[in-house]
Amino acid sequence: MKKQSAGSIAPFLVDSEGKLQEAPEPASWPLARAFRGVGQNLSAARALAPSGYPMAWCIGPCLLIDRSTWLCAGPPRSDMIAYGDDVEFSLRLSAAGPAWAEPSVAVIHAPPTATRSPSEAPPESARLGAKEGRPTQDQSAHYKKFGILLQNLAFTCVTSPRPRHLPLYLPGNARRFLKTFGFNPANILELTRRYTLGLLGLPPRP
Repeated sequence: MKKQSAGSIAPFLVDSEGKLQEAPEPASWPLARAFRGVGQNLSAARALAPSGYPMAWCIGPCLLIDRSTWLCAGPPRSDMIAYGDDVEFSLRLSAAGPAWAEPSVAVIHAPPTATRSPSEAPPESARLGAKEGRPTQDQSAHYKKFGILLQNLAFTCVTSPRPRHLPLYLPGNARRFLKTFGFNPANILELTRRYTLGLLGLPPRP
């Protein structure tokens, strides 16, 4: 497939230091595993597929989308709270027309100073507050964001026309949630609740 015929094109995402933050998920599972093996090494990731590759999904708002593909896929869902909504939307794009990842283009994707993505661990002060039974406001917000992400990803697994590897990441996200907030009955219950609601086709509510 040539990138010129793609209905949507996504760049690599890097942090403010130029380290690879996220590569669009390849349609090829072996290539997806290879990307995870190089970590944040942008040069090594680019060397795996220097001319680009067919994409399954991506994160972030940085996309070039052909008009016909947009009309076929439809706009981003209005009933999904942020955190994982970009994955759902890009999966619909890749189902509506050929989707392509372009490694030669890197876009800085950094959250505002006051916030963090659900993939980042809470600060030491938040972890200490949780251990002492007094969760901080920062930790509570991070906990809620992570829960929303878990439910959105599970929701996308059962509603997307082309999930492409996404269910394989649910166990890893569950381990990351429990590692971040603690392996205890309350967190196991919250994890189970989020995944159950998502797999039943219910997106998070505001």
